[in-house]
Amino acid sequence: MRKFPANRQRIVIEAVTPEVNGGRFPAKRVIGERMRVESDIFVDGQDALSGVLRYRKLGYSRWSEVPMEPLVNDR
Repeated sequence: MRKFPANRQRIVIEAVTPEVNGGRFPAKRVIGERMRVESDIFVDGQDALSGVLRYRKLGYSRWSEVPMEPLVNDR
């Protein structure tokens, strides 16, 4: 059995939308069209957490980030 340090927390990210073929391919849109991205995020314990969406344009190597906003419950 693998042991983890007492101060280590586990974070679970699931139900990410949109997704294409289980995440194997990027979701695409027409230039200027908005895309809503959602996910369920869980953490051990009662700590507050936040998430960011990382994205990059085709052909670019640099990633951009946008903070995610909490909806209801863990979504």
